[in-house]
Amino acid sequence: MLDVDLFLYYVAAVAEKVQAIEVEPEEDFDHDEVREMLLQIGQGLGFEVDSDVPLAPGAKVDVIWRARIGNLGEIKYVFEVHKEGSVDSLLLNLLKAQSDPTVQKVIAVSDERRLNIIRKEASSLPQLSNRIIYWTVTEVKRAADLLGELKGIMEKLELVKI
Repeated sequence: MLDVDLFLYYVAAVAEKVQAIEVEPEEDFDHDEVREMLLQIGQGLGFEVDSDVPLAPGAKVDVIWRARIGNLGEIKYVFEVHKEGSVDSLLLNLLKAQSDPTVQKVIAVSDERRLNIIRKEASSLPQLSNRIIYWTVTEVKRAADLLGELKGIMEKLELVKI
């Protein structure tokens, strides 16, 4: 009987450790700050950028990157930053956005935990699941930092005046 008690105690202790490991801390970020970073990154890569763009009736997206390609028209990349609120609303906005033939990809931006929820919900939407990209806020911040570093190097070398 003592062996069973020890075994159950061990299982409970291991289960608590496993649960503690599985819980990912939420990354705290400011929605508007991440949008600004996306605008800066897009502009730094040579895209025309815009925020709060209405793409379809009832669908306003956080950020758009546009590129004109000669006589062929333009291509767009649509970004939605998700911090709180309905995942369904985010997915509906991205679905409406991707109905525009110039939209190449739609990108959901959030922390890893929320992106996993979005990924799970989007998997049931075949018209969206193959065109959506998931970008973590951590990666966005890193890209913005690297872009800033590159601009600093370019200015230092006096290759461009920024």
